[in-house]
Amino acid sequence: MARISKGILGPVNGLVGTVVGSSWRGINYVRSKPTRSSKAAPSQAQLDQQSKFRLVTKFVQTMGALLDYTFKDYAIKKTGRNSATSFLLKNAVTGASPDFTLDYPQVLISRGDLPGASGASANAGIDRTVTFSWANNTGTGKALETDKAVVVIYCPMMDRSIYSITDATRRGGTTNIDTRAFSGQTVHTWMGFLSANGKEVANSVYTGQLVIA
Repeated sequence: MARISKGILGPVNGLVGTVVGSSWRGINYVRSKPTRSSKAAPSQAQLDQQSKFRLVTKFVQTMGALLDYTFKDYAIKKTGRNSATSFLLKNAVTGASPDFTLDYPQVLISRGDLPGASGASANAGIDRTVTFSWANNTGTGKALETDKAVVVIYCPMMDRSIYSITDATRRGGTTNIDTRAFSGQTVHTWMGFLSANGKEVANSVYTGQLVIA
């Protein structure tokens, strides 16, 4: 119970409703009653989801500008990189808490209805370049010989990507990417296609893990 020591206009000492009266060095004051936080500690499931989100976001940030373009068909009221993040969280995270990792063969770096690459592969050369190769499947669905190759090389140890929408076409069947920046590192690779007018995108294909000399 609060006390008013000098009448109705005097200082308050104690609790009155949600107000606490007190004094310090002869100065009378009131303050709000402290409240307990209603915020419960996060559950293990919430902590796991946060850990997965950090893992995926870290990967996406290495190629965000590309994903804004190559996931644009699924970016409804959000950015392409946000669409990619949602896809990866649902489809490309593996492992048990707290050791979650990306399942790289399940990762997409482009997504759309354009036919993807056929017979795609990536090989590391002694000159520290990676050569992507594919079969010309022009005429399959909406596939055109002028579709441009999209390639990504990701280094987990350096948390860095090299990516490009190249001038190489579906008809051309090959393109080379300089990977000297990843010398001595293990990398993961993907390729997809983008139509010449930029309106159509293909689901990417995982082209394997490589060691750069």
